Amino acid sequence: MPKTFTFRKSSKDPNVISIVSLGFALRIPDKKIMENLESDGYSLSKPTLYKLKAYLRQNLAEDINEAFAYGIIQEYFAAIKAIKEGQRRLWELSDEETDPLKKGELITQAINTYPFLTGYYNNLQKVISRHKAFKIQPDITV
Repeated sequence: MPKTFTFRKSSKDPNVISIVSLGFALRIPDKKIMENLESDGYSLSKPTLYKLKAYLRQNLAEDINEAFAYGIIQEYFAAIKAIKEGQRRLWELSDEETDPLKKGELITQAINTYPFLTGYYNNLQKVISRHKAFKIQPDITV
């Protein structure tokens, strides 16, 4: 006989969360989610399932905002730092190079990284401007 779960118990059980989340993500009908839960030995009432789905939806929004705010932005900053470091190193190598052909290649490689850097800065600005926790000051001049 399946265990009967209340909302409080089901919101803490990782197996129940996993089954309901998968059903929620794949847009599986509630009846099928209930069947999947029962086949794994869990029993939820429809109101409990609805509460659990609402809870997951709210947590999903918070998790996405957190990932958006920190994960994506940190990746952009890491990429920008890496490109800048590569540029700096290429310019140093070009200053040390005596062969004009190799020096020209190094300078070309350094210059070719600027569109990537510009793209990362533009995308970072878009990401930050769409997130409610960050404010960008318009028309900042350097």
